[in-house]
Amino acid sequence: MIGMEPGRNRFLVREWRPSDRRRQDAFLQRLDREDLRMRFGLVRRPPELLVPAFTAARPGAAFAALDSGRALLGIATLIAIDGASAELAVIVRSDRKRRGLGRALIAYALCWAARHGLACVVGYVLAENHPMLALARAMDFRCVRNDPFLVEVSRPSGCRSEEAP
Repeated sequence: MIGMEPGRNRFLVREWRPSDRRRQDAFLQRLDREDLRMRFGLVRRPPELLVPAFTAARPGAAFAALDSGRALLGIATLIAIDGASAELAVIVRSDRKRRGLGRALIAYALCWAARHGLACVVGYVLAENHPMLALARAMDFRCVRNDPFLVEVSRPSGCRSEEAP
């Protein structure tokens, strides 16, 4: 899927490739501590958490957003919960937030999930992460559980015409 940031910067969203691992260090250097905390609940730089190892017992998929120079701008992962649903996680480089990358990664993951027989996608968002909660609402995720610390959001998988890769 090709996308366009404001200012006409193009980006590509596609499935993660093993060669993308070499781009992770540069990506991690461009993440603010607060963005790491919002995504992982901690501030250390956890490369193994960005794209976990998927196995037959723990299947999943990962997706990368890249600029025209192939620099990594964002990562989304889907990890199967059961045969019908998966957990979605997204992180976008701190200097590229709020430019459509997160939306594009989520849309790509939702379409991929539907094509691979997953009916539902869920996410867990820190209650204080208002930008992510707003994006989830804008993309028709609904709040399933809300406590003072963590919000669970859910949406059927699938592609809307404006989201299709």
